[in-house]
Amino acid sequence: MSRLIIIIVRSVAALILGVASAIFMQMGTPILFIQDRPGKDGRIFKFSKSRTITDARNSNGKLLSDDRLFLPIVLAKRVFNC
Repeated sequence: MSRLIIIIVRSVAALILGVASAIFMQMGTPILFIQDRPGKDGRIFKFSKSRTITDARNSNGKLLSDDRLFLPIVLAKRVFNC
């Protein structure tokens, strides 16, 4: 049983490291998007997630459409639900 847990933890860690590496190679730093959000009773907490959207702009300076802003790694993240 403990061997199975070790295998699962290592697999998840490898997946997270792979996603972080892909984000770093495509977008650079920071890898995590951190935002203040209101929680229970209005208390503010830090929410963090991996970056998935770029701020790329077209030649006129306007943001690209939503389907062009997402990184290719987003598809893999959605498939593995991480």
